[in-house]
Amino acid sequence: MGSQDTLEEKTVSLCYGADFVNVTFINFCCTRKDIAQHWSEELMRLAFNMTQQNGSAVMYLQKAHTKLLLQADKSGRIPVKNVVKMFAQNKDDRKRVEKAMDLVGFPCNKADHIMPEKFGFEEFFNLYKHLTQRSELEKVFDSL
Repeated sequence: MGSQDTLEEKTVSLCYGADFVNVTFINFCCTRKDIAQHWSEELMRLAFNMTQQNGSAVMYLQKAHTKLLLQADKSGRIPVKNVVKMFAQNKDDRKRVEKAMDLVGFPCNKADHIMPEKFGFEEFFNLYKHLTQRSELEKVFDSL
């Protein structure tokens, strides 16, 4: 494939995972060695970008909100189970998330869906405030 460079010179391997035991590999094979080198340099530049690694709390909340919006089903609605799965680790957490969703005014049954128009960042942030259940943080949330 491509030039006469060896396959090892034209391959970029990406290893990622939540921990050092459960890792996943993605291998990219390029047509030329210089393309693989360019990809490697750009991936390393992104991996060690300090502004991305040390983002604000609001930036990470926006990322979580965007992730939920992108998980819409075929009809364009957001399944409630995806919202619960994002915030809940166990049965008690699931109940707390469902209670917070009910307080905010979202449907809270597992089979329900949320319309994306009614799930803006303001509503998501309000849900997050109800999930934290810490009264001393109200002033911080209000200032944000």
